[in-house]
Amino acid sequence: MKPIPAALLISWIVLLSALGAHAQGIRAATRVFLPIANNSNTHSAPPTATPTVSPLAKRLQVIQLVNEYRAANGCPTASENPILMDAAQEWSDYMQEHRVFEHSAVEDPQWYKHRGYIPGASENIATGQDTAQQVVHDWQVSPNHNRTLLSCYYASQGYVYDIGIGLNGRLWTLALGERLP
Repeated sequence: MKPIPAALLISWIVLLSALGAHAQGIRAATRVFLPIANNSNTHSAPPTATPTVSPLAKRLQVIQLVNEYRAANGCPTASENPILMDAAQEWSDYMQEHRVFEHSAVEDPQWYKHRGYIPGASENIATGQDTAQQVVHDWQVSPNHNRTLLSCYYASQGYVYDIGIGLNGRLWTLALGERLP
């Protein structure tokens, strides 16, 4: 005959005690503390605080991850460009300030064009992700966002690619622009 596991035995004791008290009309709060066994000979270290990553560091991580993904898929890498970094950051700030979540073309179709990006720029936005890895992954698994990440059509016409990332709280903006060198 197999021995009864201790947790099951304790559960039955608690249940029977509660039923017996209920049958006798006793209404008392019952607290049961179950021991937790640690059968390992190793002791784990206490949990450490997760290091805080600055918004700029997260933005740079996104650029690195996007460029690794583009290169692995035959597209040229994109250079960090202060104009697009500012534009993407401004858009993330705008969304946060106005409590909207929409592409910049809704507000200003020329958002990137008037910054010199002709034929234009592509944009991905996201919200809710805490890390660069999460946001890039979410863009990769979304067909439309993935198409933006792997945009390299104009490379054959001599265009170079620039990238800018904006982050405000958990609102992410990626701008990928094409320009002639």
